[in-house]
Amino acid sequence: MPASIDTPLYDHIIPVGEFILAQSPALAAGMILQTGAAAIGLAALNAANAQQQLNILAQAVTTMCATELLAGEEIDSTPARTA
Repeated sequence: MPASIDTPLYDHIIPVGEFILAQSPALAAGMILQTGAAAIGLAALNAANAQQQLNILAQAVTTMCATELLAGEEIDSTPARTA
């Protein structure tokens, strides 16, 4: 230790540095877990949204088919072509 450093100040700073270094692995692990939890939450949200959209599509197809059946029209199952 150089002679120009104040010993009592140095003795107070070193424990703070050691404390910060000791906390680093725990903070890093916490950040990894938070990121993983956020990713899983977004995946669940996307799955629920996709399920809702498919349910809306199924309901629209069912409504269209029921309407055509009740009207007595023949259902055209050929896909529409767009130019």
